Amino acid sequence: MKEYLKRVRPYLSILFFLAALYLVHHELKVHGIGEIARALHEMPRSWLFLGLGLVAANYLVLAGYDFLALRYLDKNIPHRKVLLASFLSYAITNNTGYAWIAGSSMRYRFYSPLGLSGLDIVKCVMFNSWTNLLGIATLYSVMVLAGLPFLASTVPHAFWLQALAWVMMAAMVGYGVALGIRKSPLVVRGMEVPLPTVSITVAQMLTASIELVLGSLVLYVLLGSPAQLPFSHFLVLYLVSLVLGLFSQIPGGLGVFEGSFLFLLGGTIPAPVIAAALLGYRILYYFLPLILAGIILLLVELRAYRRNLQ
Repeated sequence: MKEYLKRVRPYLSILFFLAALYLVHHELKVHGIGEIARALHEMPRSWLFLGLGLVAANYLVLAGYDFLALRYLDKNIPHRKVLLASFLSYAITNNTGYAWIAGSSMRYRFYSPLGLSGLDIVKCVMFNSWTNLLGIATLYSVMVLAGLPFLASTVPHAFWLQALAWVMMAAMVGYGVALGIRKSPLVVRGMEVPLPTVSITVAQMLTASIELVLGSLVLYVLLGSPAQLPFSHFLVLYLVSLVLGLFSQIPGGLGVFEGSFLFLLGGTIPAPVIAAALLGYRILYYFLPLILAGIILLLVELRAYRRNLQ
């Protein structure tokens, strides 16, 4: 079964991507590129600056993942190093995926000279991935179950969204019980991984939830939709699109997130406005941090190897 899933997974990603392209085409087929360009041009600059501020706040909160991971590992790293490694790692992995490769290598570059072993860094990346999943499960289950009447009248097959929310809620309850009962470490591929304490787990859930809300606010601001769509309803649709993007295994959920969001929000806000907001969101949240990360990484490496270069 493992071998079969390994062989099928790339084709599933392609199918997700093709389905997303179809959804985007279906939602925008009656609109020209000019309409989207006009909606983007008419977007107030204040929305863009507010979006940039939210992106900066989001990446600061993302650094909290690393701070919690280092607390879990009982390691002490200077804050500026943590902020630098975290920003560079997430700016790259948000765009490319492959968090195990890009995230681990970037953290190894900055954390290993400060005393962290390769095994510590692998545990750090595992911890961060689990923090993100805990945040998604917490927000998704709470918001979907709380907003079910809205979903039932807006989204086709809302029953499956509710079912997934109950599954996530049950999984979190089971995980909480395991934290209280199990004292011995988990063994993952021969590696012992101690379970975090309850206080660290609660901090994980809160940190990840705040980070996800900040990320969603970037898109919400660009939509300019407070009068058309309450934020609680918007957050449900954002999380559903985010989960589908994660399931697709496509870097950044590119195309899948946009297609899902256009489909779920279609009819509530004009499609060109949604498309323009999604484009602005990609630029602000993904591409600009990636460019900045590239510049910072180049400057850091030039400084580190200044004598050799001279």
